[in-house]
Amino acid sequence: EKRRSEQMLYDSTTQNSKLIEERKARLKRESEQYIEQHVDRAKREAREQLVVHRQENQRVFLETQKKCLDALNASIRQKFADFAQTPEYAAWMKKHLRAALEEMDVAEVHVLDRDQDLAHEICGEDLPIKSMPEEEIGGFVLVDRQQAKRTRHTFQYLIQDNEYEIGRALNDWLMNGAIQEAEGEAHE
Repeated sequence: EKRRSEQMLYDSTTQNSKLIEERKARLKRESEQYIEQHVDRAKREAREQLVVHRQENQRVFLETQKKCLDALNASIRQKFADFAQTPEYAAWMKKHLRAALEEMDVAEVHVLDRDQDLAHEICGEDLPIKSMPEEEIGGFVLVDRQQAKRTRHTFQYLIQDNEYEIGRALNDWLMNGAIQEAEGEAHE
């Protein structure tokens, strides 16, 4: 009976030890899965935050780029407007309007109201001189005799015609400046 009792105790102890080992192994697997799930969730959240941060940086960059482009275009317009008030502008008009009149069979010339007298001086009294919108800033528009072609030689047209190049140059400058600034901060 003692042997049987010892055997039962031994079997019970062995069985309990086996159950404890199985339980420890299961708990270890569950804790590793739990940790892995939390690490994966943390990594996913970090990636999501990075995407959000990058999108916000891109939005701020594009907003800044637009503000800079608008300010640059306004500055260019102002420079043209200032130039249109100088004696050099009158010389520019004479040179370019005369050259354009020689290249094209012109029926009428459009200029700003303030440039009407200058246009009559250049074109003579026989060629109709008409008014163009102040938004054109300066310069002239020519209409050929067949009324089929209008040629704009206005400052507004120059700005519009070069808008892409101006924007690209500004973008290059901003990107290079941002990269250099970021590199400078990284070295500090």
